[in-house]
Amino acid sequence: MKKLTGLSLGLCLLSTCSGLASAQMNADGTSNPPKVLVIQREMVKPGKAGSLHERSESAFVRAMEAAKWPSHYFAMNSMSGPSRTLFIIGYDSFADWEKDNTAMAHNATLSSAFDRAQIADGDLLSAYDSSVWAYDEDASLRGPVKIADMRYMELTVLKVRPGHRHEFNELVKMYKDGFAKVANAHWATFDNQYGRELGGAYLVASPMKSLSEVDQENADDKQFRDALGEEGMKKFAELSGDRNSIHLDQDYAKGTRFHGCIAHGMLTSSLISNVIGNELPGLGSIYLSQNLKFVAPVFPGDTITARATVTCVRPDKPIVTLETVCVNQRGETVVTGEAVVLVE
Repeated sequence: MKKLTGLSLGLCLLSTCSGLASAQMNADGTSNPPKVLVIQREMVKPGKAGSLHERSESAFVRAMEAAKWPSHYFAMNSMSGPSRTLFIIGYDSFADWEKDNTAMAHNATLSSAFDRAQIADGDLLSAYDSSVWAYDEDASLRGPVKIADMRYMELTVLKVRPGHRHEFNELVKMYKDGFAKVANAHWATFDNQYGRELGGAYLVASPMKSLSEVDQENADDKQFRDALGEEGMKKFAELSGDRNSIHLDQDYAKGTRFHGCIAHGMLTSSLISNVIGNELPGLGSIYLSQNLKFVAPVFPGDTITARATVTCVRPDKPIVTLETVCVNQRGETVVTGEAVVLVE
């Protein structure tokens, strides 16, 4: 945890470890996502996580409790990717964030306590960064949740290429329309304002009470496909610009060697990006390269599983090489490749 004044304006899977965010309670017991989200991220050195880091962080908690500080935050530890802890602070506005920063800067007792705690905490960390996000209600689905009941959170960062914001908004609308028919589906989306992800980045946060909700995702995905329908699936072709009849025209496709429509190759391989960005290495992963070989067709109705395995870690830089594979429901390999990823 750092001083709020130290912030710079410039999915990973996590587990909650302490604290609760301050938020306005609704009549049904849910809390609305904060309009402004400040995320402080600490990269913890190997062997320094767990109870050792928690004891160090408790000094910040005691300092804020002693000062009877009105702001609240909660902390989460990563369960995938590099060892790290996220501290999440919510505000109703940027003005409230500024007010909190100013008040802390003028509280000599609290500032001194934070300075002492940061010296001890710094010995446990390999890196630190921060980012600021604004809530996007239009891109969220059932955003208000009973946050006090949540123990896990899946975070996904989506980066939109310059000039493609309109297509992204169309895709978001399509997903919302599809998942609106899935009873338990929910997420809150935040648009990056300042920090390391600056430039067309969105953070999608999915709080969970239990990891059993991850087991439910496959069933939810099937419901999503059913709810999406044929017209929705065609939207993928429109967004990518690939309108090849082999993907869309069943009459044409029946006359080919495949005897029917096949999925876009890049749609199938996008599952690999899902694994790398969300699971291994996870949040903070940046693609440097990816080669692909399409060894078998994927047909409508196939269930595809993407896997990534680390094959090499560079000793001089945070760069890893991964073998990437996609298989269908029969265990047949449909895509192979190799990815090189920078882990920040």
